[in-house]
Amino acid sequence: MKRKVLLVGWDAADWKIIDSLIEQGKMPHLAKLIEGGVRGNMATLYPVLSPMLWTSIATGKWAYKHGIYGFVEPDLKNQKIKPMTVLNRQCKAIWNILNQSGLKSNVIGWWPSHPAEPINGMIVSDYLNKGTPSSPNQEWEIQSGLVHPKRLEKYVAELRIHPQEIEGEMVLPFIPNAPSIEQKKDGRLMTFAKVLSHCSSIHAISTAAIQLEPWDFMAVYHDAIDHFSHSFMRYHPPRLDWIKEEDFEMYKGVIEGAYCYHDMMLGVLLQLAGKDTTVIVMSDHGFRSDDLRPRFLPNEATAPAAEHRQYGIFVANGPGIREDELLFGARLLDIAPTILSLFDLPIGRDMDGRPLLDIYEKTPEVHWIDSWEEIKGDDGMHSDETNLSPKDEANALKQLADLGYINPLDEDVSKNIENVTKELDYNLALSCQFCGRLEQAVSLYQSLWEKFPEEARYGLKIFECYYILENPQKARETLLKILLLKKKYRKTYAQSAQKILSGIKKNQRNKGKEDENIDIELLTKEEQKELFERAEKHKNLLKLFDTQRRRALLNWNTLFFLRGKLYLLEKEYDKAIWSLQKALQAQIYLKPDVLMILAKAYEGKKDDLSAIKQYRRALKLDPENSQAYIGLASALMPRFPLRAATFAKKATGLLYFSPQAHLLAGIGFLRVRRLKDAFLSFEIAVVQSPHLLTVIEKEIHRFSQGFSRKLWAMAKINSLRSKARKSLALSMRVKEKSEEMEKYDFGFSSFERGKKFSLKESAVIVSGLPRSGTSLMMQMLKAGGLELLDSGKRIADDSNPQGYCEHEKIKDLPKDNVWFFPMVKGKSVKVILQLLEFLPKKQPYRLIVMHRNLTEVVESQHKMLKRQGKQSSNKKTLMNTYAKQIRFLEGTLEKFENCSVCTVSYKEAVEDSFAVAQRLNVFLDGHLNVNKMVEVVNKNLYRERSENNPSL
Repeated sequence: MKRKVLLVGWDAADWKIIDSLIEQGKMPHLAKLIEGGVRGNMATLYPVLSPMLWTSIATGKWAYKHGIYGFVEPDLKNQKIKPMTVLNRQCKAIWNILNQSGLKSNVIGWWPSHPAEPINGMIVSDYLNKGTPSSPNQEWEIQSGLVHPKRLEKYVAELRIHPQEIEGEMVLPFIPNAPSIEQKKDGRLMTFAKVLSHCSSIHAISTAAIQLEPWDFMAVYHDAIDHFSHSFMRYHPPRLDWIKEEDFEMYKGVIEGAYCYHDMMLGVLLQLAGKDTTVIVMSDHGFRSDDLRPRFLPNEATAPAAEHRQYGIFVANGPGIREDELLFGARLLDIAPTILSLFDLPIGRDMDGRPLLDIYEKTPEVHWIDSWEEIKGDDGMHSDETNLSPKDEANALKQLADLGYINPLDEDVSKNIENVTKELDYNLALSCQFCGRLEQAVSLYQSLWEKFPEEARYGLKIFECYYILENPQKARETLLKILLLKKKYRKTYAQSAQKILSGIKKNQRNKGKEDENIDIELLTKEEQKELFERAEKHKNLLKLFDTQRRRALLNWNTLFFLRGKLYLLEKEYDKAIWSLQKALQAQIYLKPDVLMILAKAYEGKKDDLSAIKQYRRALKLDPENSQAYIGLASALMPRFPLRAATFAKKATGLLYFSPQAHLLAGIGFLRVRRLKDAFLSFEIAVVQSPHLLTVIEKEIHRFSQGFSRKLWAMAKINSLRSKARKSLALSMRVKEKSEEMEKYDFGFSSFERGKKFSLKESAVIVSGLPRSGTSLMMQMLKAGGLELLDSGKRIADDSNPQGYCEHEKIKDLPKDNVWFFPMVKGKSVKVILQLLEFLPKKQPYRLIVMHRNLTEVVESQHKMLKRQGKQSSNKKTLMNTYAKQIRFLEGTLEKFENCSVCTVSYKEAVEDSFAVAQRLNVFLDGHLNVNKMVEVVNKNLYRERSENNPSL
């Protein structure tokens, strides 16, 4: 029987609230799914931002691979900011893979999914309620790209619900006293109506699609619980002491009502889907609902994520799924591989998740392929040309303009667009940090900090990375830089305060210091109040003053925490303990992190009992903190190995991909002679991290006493070595595949199309990416005797000591190309790859395309811009963008009627210039002086070498 799979996503759904409601009988449909299926925690990823997370769910890949880094993106064409689109996604989602496999999918509301991809099935994008009119009587347009197929647009439009169509009786179950709310003063009711109307619209469309549009896989995404939680979780029982009693009484039922409403919607979907459908209900993260709810949020764009909890929910039910069972260690990255296993399709080794095989009654055989990205066929994705993301394309074009290869962009990029780009890069850095790509994260943070030195958050993240890397010197340097910048901005802030307070009498403590800068903290409360009253009368002044104030403020709890971590790195344990105890004055939701570092400081002092106490304090505040369990296991190991192993297993139950936890469990079990359990844990540890093999071997050798035990030890070690080698080989193979774009040249190949004209009748084009060796090739051709088209306006410099050999008029090709062929005929000219599409297509060309390692190309561009005092775009993003542009341009070459292409590796041109010169001489009809061509090659100018080729 053909399997059908229904995936229901509830953003921010949390077991803490669900379990309470199930006990009260208020979520019967989810309860029934759990009773007949499998449930467990779903470990989230960082940063905890929904567009990034739901794309990882759909692709099984980290954000740095899939390319979705935030909520919004720049729209250069319309000079505005718009919600994130699917055009930024750089790999296939599960519905694209199923499309290639002949299966139909319906996807409703997924974030992000606009513009809808042309798959075999139906997609309604996350733009459903964009452009909602102020009144339901006004025309509500359908956004272009909202619905695929287009024939369903009018039906989808009819199913949308306007916020003002939410009638009073629909509100009362959530807010019983809603009629008494003065809506002109309290906008929370309108916020509620907007969320409920969108949620109900998604449900209406989903129930129609599940009945009327054929499907094998259906995904329905609801963001309502997350939106309700951000607006109303503060009022959820029990009442927090900082919440007003009247607000609590008015809105305390919203969260419970939201969960019950989602259960009702689930019940309808389950009935329509049928009993033979495999159903997965999940969330991307949880939401703080207890005493750890933060009162104040951090001052940054990702601040709302501070309200999220590390674990979401996972429920699976259907044919062949185990009944009434618990699942441990699931991650968001595991969903896509699991869905592939449900359809008996192979899983890509480049996916970062694993199939959740523990959900099955009978474990299925899993098939693997290197990557679905390499599988050709109709995947329903947008074309490469369409799929160039607005942000990346704009950055790449700006980079080319800065390098001098094209004319400056006409668009005046606004400050808002700069801020959006900054946040996207920051989120990418956060993701790299979380998944262990620390060097890449540091590079991204440092680039941002150089450009925006006033934002201390970048320095804080750099400090965190150096702490993880155990580099005290770099950590101390970073902390000192943060403090010096704070001092600088504090001075600016005080100067502004002095100007605003020019009419205020100085405080007694400032007498005789009228000419000095005022320290804002020395002002009385009355003076500070007057300061802000004066500033508020001038909005621009207030905005400036507030910005300076935020830059200058120093969070002392954060400072104590950072110093404590630094002292810990420097093994100054007493100083670390003193500083970390000071940091415990931080908001309660931050305390578990402080307590765990404090425990490590006690461990450094060999005070295991005090360390254990701190870990237990952290777990009391946050009972599902896997890192606290790992720390507790480590502290208990010397005296209580079995208890240590038990806590380590708890950590793996919360977060399965945790090699350190599996290692500790194995060591604990080994020390109490539970050899089978020990070996199983060691196996998982070396598969997840082969580098732990050395530690495990030492433990096993220490354990083995006597001949028979030594034989056992050697057998187990050999087995573990084999698994470690396989895992390492697999990880290296996957790494090679994922970094193939960086390691190797792009895919242009030599070919001939149409009639081959003589050299005098043709134009010789030297092309490639900027800094790929095009100037070197032009110099070789000139030395060989070929006439160049060179305006001479761009003189040699430090970046190109032997000259650029290019013509200024080439930059005008996008606007005018009539002049091109008559001027270039019989000569050679440099045209970068991005401008090839603007050449006249009917003329005869000899095209020499320079290949160079993309990492080297981008690094060379970066250093060239640095010499000019300009900022380079993000290197990884540029490589992705260039790769997409190259694939598009390959198609462009097919439009040339008479074109011969010769590809040349820059590396080969430098290392074996004689062979390259000979090949070029043949390509250009034997008119060149090969020896002269070789003489102009200076190997010392090959400066930006790839790390993959360190010998070059």
